[in-house]
Amino acid sequence: MTLTPTENPNEYIIQNIYTDIYVRAEGAVPTGIEQIAGAKVYTKDGNIYVQTPTQEQVQIISVSGAVLKNEQQIGLKQYTGLQRGIYIIGIGEQRFKVRL
Repeated sequence: MTLTPTENPNEYIIQNIYTDIYVRAEGAVPTGIEQIAGAKVYTKDGNIYVQTPTQEQVQIISVSGAVLKNEQQIGLKQYTGLQRGIYIIGIGEQRFKVRL
């Protein structure tokens, strides 16, 4: 059986499966593009940088609990205009604590 991809890259749908099956992928070619294993958060020059490998909900929360930023992002984004202090960064279900 040959599968054709869906509109989403690297996604294939197999329908009407009634017993256990094994799927083997052949012909994959490495692209040389580095995959990001997970989300990363760091500070530099008074800014917070958040990098996500996939579309994620990102929240920047003050230690008092106020949500200062709440948005969807993918890739690397710089958050500016924040005062010095400690912040909780929520990325999906993950939490990071940073000092700015």
